[in-house]
Amino acid sequence: MNFYYDVLLNFCEDNIYDFYEWESNDPFDNVKKIPIFKVDNELIKDLLEYHLQVDSEFLKQIKNKTILDRALNKTIAYACILTDSKNSLAIELDSKGKVLCVSKLLIEDENNINEISYTLKHTNIKYELLSKRSINNELRQLKRIRKLISLELKTIVKEKNYTKLKYLYFEWFDITNNSIDKMLEDMNNDLIIISDKHFKIYEIIKESYKETN
Repeated sequence: MNFYYDVLLNFCEDNIYDFYEWESNDPFDNVKKIPIFKVDNELIKDLLEYHLQVDSEFLKQIKNKTILDRALNKTIAYACILTDSKNSLAIELDSKGKVLCVSKLLIEDENNINEISYTLKHTNIKYELLSKRSINNELRQLKRIRKLISLELKTIVKEKNYTKLKYLYFEWFDITNNSIDKMLEDMNNDLIIISDKHFKIYEIIKESYKETN
């Protein structure tokens, strides 16, 4: 069996993030040693698009082979890295073979694995597609901006802070408006596609709370 050493993984349950979207509060694992397998491109593609379950025979090969801390004998029961020589994914599975989490890799690790993958023998892993993943290609930062602004508008309405609403509206659209309903409608409708002006509003909202602390 082949292994890859000293790799940072980001096993998020609901989403599969590229390394440039990783955030400091993500559930990182500093993996000391993990099995690595060369597989078909189709499996890599299916992992990104579907929830799936692998054959139980494959589980026997990787059981307790992923080491987090040798001194504490800390392992991940079922995990490995799969590569097609172009793209690599780390997966964590349950005892029945269902893929629980998927992690992409840092670019340095991805490049290293691409190089060593040419020395690996191909492994045929049997698997079953379970359900389609809910794929949202929007960057995490854009989703966070939309969420914060939307929450702020709801807070403004709840607190009836219409002075702040008018200020944000002017900064947003560079025009004045005295209709509360119209301002809220325009702002909520404009949140569908995040652009530079929303970054500006996002920063204004953040700064407004710093001033009150």
